[in-house]
Amino acid sequence: MMSHSYIIISAVAVLALASILSQYFELTWPFPRFSEYIPAKGTRISDGDALKALDYAERLASASWEFGTAVEASLELLNPELTVFGKTPFPASQIPITEVKTVRGLRYVKNHIWLNGSALQESFATAGDPPALGIPAVFIGQTLLEYRLAADRQLKFLVQNAPRWPNGAISHRLNYAELWADFVYMVPPFLAYMAVANNDTHLMSETIEQIRLYREVLAVAQDSCGKLWMHIVGPKNADYGFWSTSNGWAAAGIARVIATIQQWEPASHLFTADRSILVGYVKEILDAVMCIDANNEGLLRNYIDDETWFREGAGTAALAAVAFRMRILEPQIFGHEYIDWANQKYSAIAERLDQRTGVLSPVVYPRNHRDRQPLLSEYGVPASGLVLATAFDIYKIYRTDPGLLRPSDPVSPPDSVTPPESVTPPDSVTPQTMSLPETLTAHRRSSLQTFSHLLPLWNTWRAPPAPDSEYLKADCFSKDKQQRLSFAEPRIPASLRVALLADAVLAIAVTGVDNAVSISDVKLGAINRRLHTVQSLYSG
Repeated sequence: MMSHSYIIISAVAVLALASILSQYFELTWPFPRFSEYIPAKGTRISDGDALKALDYAERLASASWEFGTAVEASLELLNPELTVFGKTPFPASQIPITEVKTVRGLRYVKNHIWLNGSALQESFATAGDPPALGIPAVFIGQTLLEYRLAADRQLKFLVQNAPRWPNGAISHRLNYAELWADFVYMVPPFLAYMAVANNDTHLMSETIEQIRLYREVLAVAQDSCGKLWMHIVGPKNADYGFWSTSNGWAAAGIARVIATIQQWEPASHLFTADRSILVGYVKEILDAVMCIDANNEGLLRNYIDDETWFREGAGTAALAAVAFRMRILEPQIFGHEYIDWANQKYSAIAERLDQRTGVLSPVVYPRNHRDRQPLLSEYGVPASGLVLATAFDIYKIYRTDPGLLRPSDPVSPPDSVTPPESVTPPDSVTPQTMSLPETLTAHRRSSLQTFSHLLPLWNTWRAPPAPDSEYLKADCFSKDKQQRLSFAEPRIPASLRVALLADAVLAIAVTGVDNAVSISDVKLGAINRRLHTVQSLYSG
């Protein structure tokens, strides 16, 4: 029976691209701070496409790496503040304590993590796939100790019992030493996260060393155009070609480690030189890809340098997502040419999404990466497209205000942003004031100002369903009790529409607006979650 693993790869990239970009559109539009190309309307991955792809990826996952990459995609899309790409993922240099039931990805994966073995799930003869579940296990383990102990056992097995390549690289395979580029997305991010969890700078050093050892074996120079990674080196499954998806895995995994080092205070100073080396590893992959793809002809080839191969979406999405991520992490190194290239790839991906399912095609079948027949829409892949969409959206936030995503940069709200002193709704509703509490930042005030004139018209408002089917409902008194207005601004993703509504409802409630709003059914867990999300994006 055909495996559903192909679903996960492009879903991860679409989600990453979707969440990086969708959150940009919550701010103000347009915001022409940079001159980078913005895809035309109709060539964007919508919030609905991303959520459909996530649903599909979660439903069809069956292997450990599929569950793990689907969860990472979900976190990057719906809970970006919890990922290493968030503004403060390690408060007080520690792993945050998160209520599992409020986070879709953690809720989803909780019952797929094994608690009684040396690996976090069935390995299918791989040492490198189960660690893809390591970061969610650590999150859940903050409140359920057995999950943290399972993550500890997984770490111990990797560093003490897994086979090693002669140079010391941990094998991706379980029964013999073999190096797969895919490993770099599954294992080093987990090792780096465990370094934070254990306050272990030695483990962070080992994480960096494992990436270096993998590159030592797999990376091949491309005629002064950077380096591409071979897919597999080893005795049984060798694939010396430059598979686009495996180069995406490698670059994306390194980017996650770079972000972890930058965000964890003990490592940010101690590993400055190592971090720069890792940045160079990502750059050489992107440079090689862009050099071969000099004409920027839509999707990349399944094997990047081989023109006999079909053009393929999953690897394209993953690599474009990395370009957006690195523009945020290292804007001085990853200039406009990287974004111009990534924007073109983003548009090519968006044009090839199935509007019914959010599935991307054509893509390769990842369990037979040399299959010359691409998978089309009914067998497409949501996961890597999700990662791409997320990365694109987050990048657009950065474009609007780099301080929102770079902890070292102060947040300087635009001069033109001023809080609304009052809003006079139509006819019968005349609140005394609509001033916001001091805790709301200029960005959030500006966003609310854009939509606050709609509030008095709402009789009953139901937000787009949250991941756990919770919703917020606010009854607003108006002259026409039958009037109902849907908050469906298409440029704003569903998760942040809810956050904006939460801000609005809370702001009106705390300012004591007489008869303006009655909160009849507000689920506090949902509203607090949305407020936390929007706070991390809009506050300094």
